[in-house]
Amino acid sequence: MVPTGSEQEWVADITYLPTQGKFVYLSLATDGWPRKIVGWSVHDTLQTEQVAQALQRVLKGRRTRQRLVHHSDRGIQYCWDFYQKIHTTHGMTCLMTDGYDYYVPWRGLEKTTAPFGAVASEHQIACSGDQKRWVYCMNT
Repeated sequence: MVPTGSEQEWVADITYLPTQGKFVYLSLATDGWPRKIVGWSVHDTLQTEQVAQALQRVLKGRRTRQRLVHHSDRGIQYCWDFYQKIHTTHGMTCLMTDGYDYYVPWRGLEKTTAPFGAVASEHQIACSGDQKRWVYCMNT
């Protein structure tokens, strides 16, 4: 599927953010057409309910009812019944990768091992300690 507009293809991911003394986790929902983060959640564990908050947040603001494909890796949080029921409730098609790199639908965008890839590394100092600015830096 090649998206032709927003709200046709969302990609989910989880990464971590260093804070003073500990890490927190950032769950992201990214729209595959404009390649912009549309939902996010910062949490202190990798529990499915916390990871799902990013998807739930973006679903509340959804503007269309067109077919929506949700891409993710096969992380346990995305496989868990709680997360899968969100897909069912909202009529989303769930696609999971066989391997690590599920950015294939993004036509050339490759995930790196750096948090948020190259964009975040350039802005990491400016954004540290302020999760809203991390998301802003990813979208610029």
